[in-house]
Amino acid sequence: MLQEITPSLTQKLINALMMVWGKNESQVIDTIGELEVEYKATLDKNIIHIDKSRKINEDRLVSAWDRKSSFIDWCVKNNLDHYSDIIDGRVFNNQKDYIEYVITSKAMLYKLLRSYPASIDQVLIWNDKSSVNDFVLNEKIRFWVDNNRGDIVFVAPSERTVEGYCPNAFFDYIVCYDEAYMCCSGLHASKSMGDPSKQSLKHIWNSEEAKLFRKSIIDGSYRYCLNDYCSLLMDESHRFPLLDEYHESIQKDILRADGLLSHGPAHLNCGFDMSCNLSCPSCRNEQFIESGERAKKIQDIEHEIESMGSFFHSIYISGSGDPFGSPHSKKFLKRMSKKKYPRLKSINLHSNGQLFTQRNWLQLPQFIRDCDLSVEISLDGASKETIETNRRGVNFDKLLDNLKFISKLREKNEIKFLKFSFVVQENNFHEMRKFVSFCTMLNFDCISFSKIQNWGAFSEKEYEYKAVHLSSHPRHKELLNILVNEDLYNDRVSIGNLSLLLDSALSEVQK
Repeated sequence: MLQEITPSLTQKLINALMMVWGKNESQVIDTIGELEVEYKATLDKNIIHIDKSRKINEDRLVSAWDRKSSFIDWCVKNNLDHYSDIIDGRVFNNQKDYIEYVITSKAMLYKLLRSYPASIDQVLIWNDKSSVNDFVLNEKIRFWVDNNRGDIVFVAPSERTVEGYCPNAFFDYIVCYDEAYMCCSGLHASKSMGDPSKQSLKHIWNSEEAKLFRKSIIDGSYRYCLNDYCSLLMDESHRFPLLDEYHESIQKDILRADGLLSHGPAHLNCGFDMSCNLSCPSCRNEQFIESGERAKKIQDIEHEIESMGSFFHSIYISGSGDPFGSPHSKKFLKRMSKKKYPRLKSINLHSNGQLFTQRNWLQLPQFIRDCDLSVEISLDGASKETIETNRRGVNFDKLLDNLKFISKLREKNEIKFLKFSFVVQENNFHEMRKFVSFCTMLNFDCISFSKIQNWGAFSEKEYEYKAVHLSSHPRHKELLNILVNEDLYNDRVSIGNLSLLLDSALSEVQK
């Protein structure tokens, strides 16, 4: 019983809990006594162990978090130096100068690296790692409480580990509501370059975090990039442009090696508006239309983009919602003109297809329809049942009518490129081959398969259930059998970040 051994607690632990919980000593001891019943907790002199196998409705050890700062910042401030899971349980030990976290998943690792106040380079040095990819699951990662250490200068590898320079770092700008990146945040562990809801886009483009990320490309270490998620790093046949293949101005920026760019972004990804007419489970838990203060901020970001319009050669809408499902995106598109975007050559509209109707199409400015227009439709299934499950809120019959309309636009070359995307997960991987046949009837140019990622909509257990690409998944071998089937492949089908599984699949078949 905890009550029986409570007197053996060290005064340091009791003092730490008094500070975090805002309780006096007797209240702390009473609370610890309750933990045994609620959490099957055990303890020794300095540590409280929480049994995470039980469902926890309310975590007393988290309830004191004021949420005014990141959880890691709060732990640092309160000298809580060891915790074993972001949500479920903490272990408090007041005697070390670092926080220690047991990595239970890569998603959690990347979340930790992005939210900890020190730079990722510092964290790599503290853990004797040269790259984020060197961390393995169930390994302890350390974050020092005192960041004023003398060993924080990152020394780039003497030899480049990746040949060439990824162009994303020099041209791409992904603008989210309160974050900004140079490539999809799911492909790297780098922190956001800044906060577009509070900072100017021009400033963020050359912020300290932006320069840090570019340095990792310039020195060839790619130390923040995830080599098992980025399809370009996974593809052994792909090569990045070499120095002499870039424009002279970019060569000068690369050779200067400080990560600063002398030019603005060329390719814009509008990911700042979460508004969507659907609530697909892989993305969100409910339908959402931006309103109130956030809607005002979105309009400010849009106007700032328009002030930078002379930079952009291409624009992608939307990496976060739907261009026709958002009232803000629809107005943003209607304001586009040659005067505002003199260099704009191509536009990519990414939609769920439900509102991609003839009426909405005709409301687009002629300027947009005269550009090299690409369209991507996310379906995540090849049958009515699966699509309606994975595209929550969709009307399948209406969707089919819209897909036929989109197909005709492609046939008439009013759409220059038509892509269908499919997020592979437990309830749809068996339809991958059927999906290729389904899209073939729709004049597609490209099909893209990718493994499901956790964007915050799933708990760890939910994600493990859906992530059939994980070797621990009970149906993983079924996926491997599908990947080796020749019916899945042609020159217009990409398996993207699933390509690493293909070698495993071939080995499995040969057994």
